[in-house]
Amino acid sequence: MKKSNLMTPLSGCLISLAFAASSHAALTITTNTGANGVSGVVSRDPGITEEPGLDGTGSFPGLLNIKNTYSGVPATQSNPATTRKGYIRFDVSSLNFTVTTATLSLEAHVIGLNAGTTRTINVYGLIDGANDGWDSASMNWANAPANVTTSGSDFTAAATLLGIFTLVANDDNTPNTADPGPTFDFSSAVLTSFINADTNGLVTIMLSADNTGIPNDDGKNAAFATENTTINGTDPAVFRSAPTLTLIPEPSSALLGGLGALLLLRRRRA
Repeated sequence: MKKSNLMTPLSGCLISLAFAASSHAALTITTNTGANGVSGVVSRDPGITEEPGLDGTGSFPGLLNIKNTYSGVPATQSNPATTRKGYIRFDVSSLNFTVTTATLSLEAHVIGLNAGTTRTINVYGLIDGANDGWDSASMNWANAPANVTTSGSDFTAAATLLGIFTLVANDDNTPNTADPGPTFDFSSAVLTSFINADTNGLVTIMLSADNTGIPNDDGKNAAFATENTTINGTDPAVFRSAPTLTLIPEPSSALLGGLGALLLLRRRRA
């Protein structure tokens, strides 16, 4: 009986510790989360009229429209200056745990490329203190945080390269409501470390297109959904999902250590 009495509180402690060690649920944050999430685009061509921070004049309103025509473009190219870079700010002030895996999800459509053609997208993170509070309505090619104005793809030392991902074009050059764009997930150890290093509750992700090795290419658009993307009767953009961060917590090392100690004690008393 004495042995049984000792086992009962130990079992309760084990259950409590096991529950506490995994008590943090995964956190999903979109650019609609909190007060400070937003998307923005800056263009090398000052003649492009945009919605606040977004490409709102073409066939795909409210999209994060990434393009690189800065170099290697034939002289016959009609719009050689329409290079665009994208900015996405997440409000992560609700994050209260250490992240083990971070994933950026974007609903995308590669515009103007033949089916199977790829487009490489560079993913950067803006270092804390480097104007994380940028305003999408007033941001431009000259004042955008960490932008290298002489490059269609690079950012300054105020940004960290988090990695790259590749889009594969489909053959639908005009998205419609029946054909939503695919979702691309980007994850890297550098992205996870970047999220964990945040100190001000704001995380800015920057996107640029790499047109290296694509002959006679005019840097066709890679468009991504934002919190401002709409669907309407005359211009049925199919992008529906705002940019999303999915953050997976780590179990508490202290709690797991306590769990191990109790398991050892249980074995000794058994």
